[in-house]
Amino acid sequence: MKSTLSIALFLAVLSGAAALSHELLWTRRLVDLLGATGEATSRVFGCFFLGLALGGLLAARVLPRIKRPWLAVALCELAIAVLAVPALCLPWWSDGIWPALGPERLMDWQGALIKTFLSAAVVLPPAVPMGMTLPFFAAAVLRRNGTMRREGIWLYGGNTLGGVVGVLVSSSFLLEPLGVEGCMAAAIVVNLAVGLGAWRLSRWPQAEGARTSTRAERKRAKAKRNDPSKLTIPLSPVGSLALSFLSGVAMLALEVLAIRMISMVVPSSFQATVGVLASVLLLLAVAAIATPWLLRSWWTPRAWLLGALVAASIAASLAPKFLYQRTQQLMDVPHLAGMAGDHLATTTQFLLSVCSIALVTVGPALLVGGLVLPIVLAWSGGEGGDAQGKRFGYLLAANGVGGILGAELAQLVILPTWGIYQGFAVVGVLYALGFALLMTPWHRPSVLRWAAACAVIAIPIALGGWLQSRIPYLSPRTTVQYRELAREFGRDGVLLVVESPSRGRGILLNNQYLLGSSGSVRDERREVLLPLLLHAQPAEVCCIGVATGISAGAALDYSETCQLTAVEISSLVSRTAEKHFSEFNRDLYKHPRAQVVVEDGRTYIAASKDRFDVIVGDLYRPYGAGEGRLFSVEHFQATRRALRDGGVFCQWLPMYQLTESHFRMIAASFLQAYPDADLLLANKKTNFPMLGLLGWKQGRLDRSTLIENCARLKESDSVVDQEVLDPNIVGSMYLGRLDAGQFSQERLNTLGNARIEIVTGRRKITRDLRRDASVRVVQEPYLQGSAWTEFQQRLSEFLMQPKAIPSGE
Repeated sequence: MKSTLSIALFLAVLSGAAALSHELLWTRRLVDLLGATGEATSRVFGCFFLGLALGGLLAARVLPRIKRPWLAVALCELAIAVLAVPALCLPWWSDGIWPALGPERLMDWQGALIKTFLSAAVVLPPAVPMGMTLPFFAAAVLRRNGTMRREGIWLYGGNTLGGVVGVLVSSSFLLEPLGVEGCMAAAIVVNLAVGLGAWRLSRWPQAEGARTSTRAERKRAKAKRNDPSKLTIPLSPVGSLALSFLSGVAMLALEVLAIRMISMVVPSSFQATVGVLASVLLLLAVAAIATPWLLRSWWTPRAWLLGALVAASIAASLAPKFLYQRTQQLMDVPHLAGMAGDHLATTTQFLLSVCSIALVTVGPALLVGGLVLPIVLAWSGGEGGDAQGKRFGYLLAANGVGGILGAELAQLVILPTWGIYQGFAVVGVLYALGFALLMTPWHRPSVLRWAAACAVIAIPIALGGWLQSRIPYLSPRTTVQYRELAREFGRDGVLLVVESPSRGRGILLNNQYLLGSSGSVRDERREVLLPLLLHAQPAEVCCIGVATGISAGAALDYSETCQLTAVEISSLVSRTAEKHFSEFNRDLYKHPRAQVVVEDGRTYIAASKDRFDVIVGDLYRPYGAGEGRLFSVEHFQATRRALRDGGVFCQWLPMYQLTESHFRMIAASFLQAYPDADLLLANKKTNFPMLGLLGWKQGRLDRSTLIENCARLKESDSVVDQEVLDPNIVGSMYLGRLDAGQFSQERLNTLGNARIEIVTGRRKITRDLRRDASVRVVQEPYLQGSAWTEFQQRLSEFLMQPKAIPSGE
């Protein structure tokens, strides 16, 4: 029995690692196709949990008829491997979907229907057998004299612990060398290995079937006599399902809020999300593994469950307070990477830093809240209950459905209504409701029990109200620079409208990044005006990224024939810009020649063909979660298809967030779509330099066009930036044509490898983590200040034409 259990635990860990790797990679791959909006991510996430719930439900239905559970495990793992192939091959069969649909239908009900269908078609089929594997694992072990209260819970904990391994290994260490397809193929190989191991066990007579030795019977009889569950009333099937469902709701809502809250104090990146997710899974696994030892005490499962619900309610409500006390924790971690290129140490350090913050802030709530489901499983499997695991699948299904609802509840209701800090108090109320459900059974009413339940529910409400007035959303360091004017909550976290004497009014995202400000109106409007001045007659203009709308609104000053389409991925940002920045963005949202589209810019451009004369890519954070897609070869090629003949695409690069190697990678990727690319300088600032990559579709630069456009723009009397009215000054901003041969050996950034997001994210966190002046870290500098000046002097090495806009023939 011990050898079988050890093998089963090992296979359960591997199965969990493959499952969470698949979930992470499917989400990333489908977001590449469907767009990086919060709705798209939630849709994929919901399909995954729905598949797990359906799998658990189906396993519970067929389990009584399964005579060889190890063979059933093997067949499920084989089914996962086979059904994951469409996700692996997604780019090969999905590239033509959006161009065939078109942007109008993309934004209509057809687009939403296709996105839902694709999510379900790719994720649901393999997720269903994933949900079936754990109940079959449990059945195989429990039929060999195991108990749900020990071996069954260990399997659940081991499977969850495997998820931690899968998330960390696939995202942090394999994604860059193998790419998305390579990681997905590796996860499929792990599924096949687990299936092979289960198949071998199915051919092992000692593992398959139910055989009870006399010695084992005596041990089980002794355990039953000392079983604390006999000292309390049995947990009803309805009660166990309700508590499992409530646990899923509260836990997933807590995870969503934790990611949003921690993103306010750590660099926003893919690695940060991975760190929080790994922390959640680790604490759930620890709670599950500890449950059998807790239940060996003389406390009954009911007492442990009541205590866990009360503790989770209080701990969840206090999570913002813990975070506020440890705001500087990330900056105090000593630097581990002593040499440039020590990528493993850098990534590991950052993940440890994020995990430490998660453990300190939401860790207590996750740990005690994570006890709820294992205790329910153990209690249901006690004397007279689900000793053979027949109810196991139903409970996991209820927990999965609760997880879907909890994630959506947090994003659609809790965050917009109560915000992040009070949102934790709402989760505390959910746990308190579980306490009330267990404390006050309807068939045994009691005034004292109802009073205790009401008192427990009142605790998180009081804590939420108390903390709301004491914890600011604007960090202490930011408060010195800005004054908060307004606050908005949504799927993307918290947006603060702030104001300062030097930068004017701006949008601050998650306390981390300023999306734009009225103090830099001139530079922001140049992002659109300069490309427009280079086109002969820009009738249709598209701006990818709106933020405050200041940049996009500049297109409305250019010509009365200019029609503007501005694409913004975040509905929260869009609402904030419309409400607070209309006086700076030319009233963009109400202008008759403008339309603002809330959609992922990459998806919208992919659905457009021969549509625009000018496309402008805003300044994106290359390290931001998902934003590296907008520097990919696939996106650049999509912009070329979206242009009309003679059209121009300008992608602005925040050089102050890039190193020279990052620039070379992006330029090499750009040249794959635009072999005759040009460089354009936006300003002469050394601290915040911006370069523009210009690509033409069967067009060319023409100095006579520039002279005519500057004269036309001067007549409008609406442009305050006098420099863009002078063709000589604008001409001096043209740096020359890139020499494609200088970039032929550079690595490319594609959707399949997400390279620019990974390497810039690592560079970002290395800078933020380095606070110990005694440690000398050799690393490539960002292109600002003296590094930018030196880079400008070497730019001639990358150019093949003189620094002058050619005259037309």
